[in-house]
Amino acid sequence: MKKIIFFTLMSLCSMAFSSELTYHPVGLFSYNNEVTLTKKRSAETVSLVTAEGAARIKDLKNSGYICIRKNAQTSLCTKTENNLPTPDFIQAAVDKYLIGVTFTFPGTGVPTVVFDGANTEWMVTEVVMLGKIRVPMYKITKTFDGPWYVTFPVSDEQGIGTLNLVNNDELGLPLTMEQKVNGQTIGYFITATLKK
Repeated sequence: MKKIIFFTLMSLCSMAFSSELTYHPVGLFSYNNEVTLTKKRSAETVSLVTAEGAARIKDLKNSGYICIRKNAQTSLCTKTENNLPTPDFIQAAVDKYLIGVTFTFPGTGVPTVVFDGANTEWMVTEVVMLGKIRVPMYKITKTFDGPWYVTFPVSDEQGIGTLNLVNNDELGLPLTMEQKVNGQTIGYFITATLKK
């Protein structure tokens, strides 16, 4: 009996001290052709057993790459760059990918606190439309350091796991693109903006 009373009191305390739900997406959100390149990561595997490989590693290190030995024969060299302008080919690819895409949050579900620790999470049970895919529930997460997110269960049909919840009128959809250029794999980390 004491355990039940203690658990009930702790639950009530956690609800009383939980963070306030500042952001809750409601309505129709559409892609507005706004794309931000948040990060570019270049990677190259280089041979350690040839003179050309040793020279290449030296050149890459001089260009800001970090090289880590993968095994006795190869090293992986990577470089991450932030705050770059969005190239036109990324803008065009995202515009084509998201043409006519909308996300709809009906606002019928009542957010309920399901976790209150370093982050706070609210569960919302309502049918959300992510394009043509119906999703029966989602979570709103407020992180300790400030950013807010909307998270969904992911399946083969529904690949969107997270949206950045910028404010009640704006969502950010994280995307990635990859291309091979001169033996390097270049990954682009992108955020597409959807607004009401």
